[in-house]
Amino acid sequence: MPSTNEEDEDKGEESLDLKAIIADNENKPGVYTVKVTNVFSYKTCSIVQKDRKYGKELDERERDQTMTFTVEVK
Repeated sequence: MPSTNEEDEDKGEESLDLKAIIADNENKPGVYTVKVTNVFSYKTCSIVQKDRKYGKELDERERDQTMTFTVEVK
């Protein structure tokens, strides 16, 4: 379930302005490769038995999702 905690901040961009990226390179023709990485962070919980008692182990994990595409400007 997604976190509703207000302390969790987005650290990335909401949109990708490819036109501005090409303009920063003086609109030069060529092949531009764009790589976008999204990092998912989630918490895990596992039950561990020690002797006759049970305990919880909490952990936070991250997973990366990457998208790469190429644009040719003529």
